[in-house]
Amino acid sequence: MPKISVVVPVYKVEKYLNRCVDSIINQTYRDFELILIDDGSPDNAPEMCDEHAAKYDFVHVIHQENGGLSAARNSGIEWAQKNSDSDWITFIDSDDWVHPEYLYSLLKANLENKTQISAGQICVTNKYEINTTESPNKRISVKRTEDVYTNEAFDPNSACSRLFYKKLFENIRFPVGKLHEDRFTTYKLYFQFKTMSVVDFPIYYYFENSEGIVHAPWNVGKMDNLEAAEQQIEFFRNSGNEEMYEYILRDYIHLLVYYLKCLKGQKQFSRYEKTVRKKLQKTLLEHKERLKLSFDTDFNTYKYAYPLKAKIYRRIKR
Repeated sequence: MPKISVVVPVYKVEKYLNRCVDSIINQTYRDFELILIDDGSPDNAPEMCDEHAAKYDFVHVIHQENGGLSAARNSGIEWAQKNSDSDWITFIDSDDWVHPEYLYSLLKANLENKTQISAGQICVTNKYEINTTESPNKRISVKRTEDVYTNEAFDPNSACSRLFYKKLFENIRFPVGKLHEDRFTTYKLYFQFKTMSVVDFPIYYYFENSEGIVHAPWNVGKMDNLEAAEQQIEFFRNSGNEEMYEYILRDYIHLLVYYLKCLKGQKQFSRYEKTVRKKLQKTLLEHKERLKLSFDTDFNTYKYAYPLKAKIYRRIKR
C-alpha cells in the first residue's frame, strides 16, 4: 500500500485539472495514491477524474453531492483512513500544481528530522506554468512552529504544501459550510508540536484566480475569517503561548481594519460594517495596554474604529 495519500478536491476546474493531476502523476517519488473528490462539479471535471482513474491504478475517484471544499477534503481523509494504510497525507487544490519533487522533499524533511508535519514555501502566481530545474532538497531544515506560522512565505494558515502524519486527523476535520476553512484548522495541528520541518523553497504553485470568492475585496464569507481568527485568539490565550497570542491579536486588528477599508461606502454591506467596527472597538479596548497601542502611534487603526472622534482629533491637532 502507498506511503502517502494525496487528496485533491475537484469543483469547476476543467481548465486546470489536468495541469494539477499531471504535476502529481509526474512526481519523482512514486509511493503514493491520488484521491480525487468530485464535489458535484457541474462541468466536465467528473469525467476527467474517471479518465485518470481508468488510466492509473493508484488514482481513486469519489463522486459526491456538492458540499464545499471542507466536505471534499474530509471525504478524502475518511477514505484514506478506511481504505489505505498510508502514513502521510497532503492536500492539493485542483487549480494549483506542485514541483516534481514536492512529495519527495516533504517526506524527506519529516523522516530526516523525525517530525510529523513538514511545510514547503508557496509561490502565488497568475502564470499558467512555472518551469524550474532546481531541486528543493538542499533547503530542508527544522524550525520552531511559531517561526513557520509567522512566515508569510509558507502561507501560515494554509493546509496545502504540507505533509501531515495521517493519524493527526483522527479527531480533526475541516469545518463544513465555512470559507477560510484552513484558518479554522491548521493551527490545531501545528501547535501540537514545538517544531516543524520546512523546505525553504517554493514547491507549491498557488494559482491566483481573481474570480474566486475568497479573493473578492469583500463578501459575507469574510466573516468566517474573523470567526476563525477569534477562535485562534482563544486557543492561544488558553494554551498560554504569549508569543502567538500577541501575534494573532495584532493580525486580527489588521484584518478588521482591512475589512473596514473594503466595506467603506458599500451600502449593501452597511450592517457588516457596523459589526466589524464594533469588533475592532472591543479588541482595542480589551488589549490596548497589552499591545501598547496609542492614539498617536496607531492613528490609522483608531481612525477606522472611531471615525468621528478621529476626525475631531485631527482638527484639534492641526
